[in-house]
Amino acid sequence: MNQDLSNIRQDYQFQELNIQDCPNNPFDLFDTWFQVVLDSNILEKNAMVLSTVDADNQPHSRTVLLKQITKTGFCFFTNYASPKSIQLLQNPKASLLFFWKEFEQQIRITGTAVKLSNEVNQAYFSSRPRDSQLAAMVSKQSQFLSSNTQLNLEFETLKESYSNDTNLVCPNHWGGFEIQPESFEFWQGRPNRLHHRVFYQMDPQKKTWLKTLKYP
Repeated sequence: MNQDLSNIRQDYQFQELNIQDCPNNPFDLFDTWFQVVLDSNILEKNAMVLSTVDADNQPHSRTVLLKQITKTGFCFFTNYASPKSIQLLQNPKASLLFFWKEFEQQIRITGTAVKLSNEVNQAYFSSRPRDSQLAAMVSKQSQFLSSNTQLNLEFETLKESYSNDTNLVCPNHWGGFEIQPESFEFWQGRPNRLHHRVFYQMDPQKKTWLKTLKYP
């Protein structure tokens, strides 16, 4: 396939991002942007790209779903035996990317992953639909699978074996991580590629956020 992609472009002109209007705490600006997204009709509002690095320094990216926002970070849930979890346990440095094309906005976050407690994991696990709970229990995430038929058979077998159990217990191999930010970058698309970028960096000594502008 040999296609010319050079003429594919979009001229952004939704709104401006002025540093003087940005709060001192980037969590507050994230909340403002995210609330607009939540109030919209776009799909997968809480989707974010999680990037990790393996033992060979090879980056890996995949889309996960943001499930909780705390005062200290952003939480998602997964299989603790999955490649992403193994990579985070070996090297907790990670990045998140939110991209909402409908609003011509992007947020990049870098930080450190912290494993969530069993209590938090169980609370979220219990809030999931029962079939989603069973799917988390049966999945050997990212391991090779002989066929989708085999997966469905394992799921139905597990479902039958737990048919009399009202409350399912979160398995040890499943739970969450919190990405605790060290930097935020808010990107607002603008005409002529003169995009607006506001960057926040945590000052580890003063425990305060420093904000500045970046060239597009």
